[in-house]
Amino acid sequence: MPLEYTLHDPRETVLGIAKEFDVEVASIPDYNAFLTNAVLEEPERMQNYIKMSLHFQKSNPQAALESCDTGIQKCGEHYIFHHAKGMIYEFIGQRDKALEEFKIAIELDDTALESIISLGTICNRHNEPDEAEKYWNMIIEMVPELHVGWFGKARSEYQRGDYERALKHITAAIFCAEIPEYYKSRADIYRSLKRSEEAVLDLERAVSMKPKAETFQALGHAYTESGNRKKVLDALEKFLELQPDAFGDLSYYPSLAVLYAQEGMRNKIIPFLEKGMQATGEPTRVLDLAGRLLTAAGELNLAADIAEKLYTLTMDSRYKMLAQDLRTTGNVQKRNAAIKKSETSTKKTGRNDPCPCGSGQKYKRCCGR
Repeated sequence: MPLEYTLHDPRETVLGIAKEFDVEVASIPDYNAFLTNAVLEEPERMQNYIKMSLHFQKSNPQAALESCDTGIQKCGEHYIFHHAKGMIYEFIGQRDKALEEFKIAIELDDTALESIISLGTICNRHNEPDEAEKYWNMIIEMVPELHVGWFGKARSEYQRGDYERALKHITAAIFCAEIPEYYKSRADIYRSLKRSEEAVLDLERAVSMKPKAETFQALGHAYTESGNRKKVLDALEKFLELQPDAFGDLSYYPSLAVLYAQEGMRNKIIPFLEKGMQATGEPTRVLDLAGRLLTAAGELNLAADIAEKLYTLTMDSRYKMLAQDLRTTGNVQKRNAAIKKSETSTKKTGRNDPCPCGSGQKYKRCCGR
């Protein structure tokens, strides 16, 4: 990599110091005492103050901020102190102060890549694509082969609805670095462009590189658009295996129960719903929604089974009555369907009826000769 693209010694970036911090925390028993001694022994070493801020960021954000301010007093102004403060403010939800600190960081050092990236990321996170793109363009201008710049630019364009340009730039990011999340992002763009087959290919590539719940979730939805119920089931089963609570969306378990019914896999429905009841912690809501969806799909006897389970669970007599009604109606429909099938199979074709072979001629002039 050319010298100008390294920009900073990693030991003088918050990211580089954080990596060293993680190693130390994992290997040093009393890390707080270790850091305190390090600051006393080397009071002008700025890395010690950054590690102190990282150490306190979650447990005591105010102490983390004070560590950065002390570092400025002892070591002088440096962008990494303001970058670290920006991280703390973003962590505690003070976005405006976070942006202010990151901007001070790049005023002190306009090649502070991690601060520019943070500014772009925050603006994207708060749906400010035009402001975000300004920072991603700075990254691309400084380091054109750095994939994160192209990814951030594509994300900004996607937020604006400029899908064609977003597609070009996410492809540039993938050219620089094949990362599963980039394939998933490109799949999102393909789906917005109604290019489902290409979306499926990118999602399949992403899960082959790194099986993640959200990617299987997206793959299941992409398969839904192509009408392949078996693949939908496979993808969403893997999604729920990796993320049993379905990110809080209760509808996945009932929806898959309907797919099982449609695929003739009725024996899997109750065990699957029981798993959903346990995983979500809301058994009544899961069963109630499953019953409604199965009823709408015409699976009345299965819906009756669900209503009976709801009655057992809640002792609400309305579910007992519902189960009886569904069972009665379902049995009538089942009996009527059997009668109709029997009549269809035994009905004799008349000589003047259309020939059942589909030729369009009368039976007596075709197969009835």
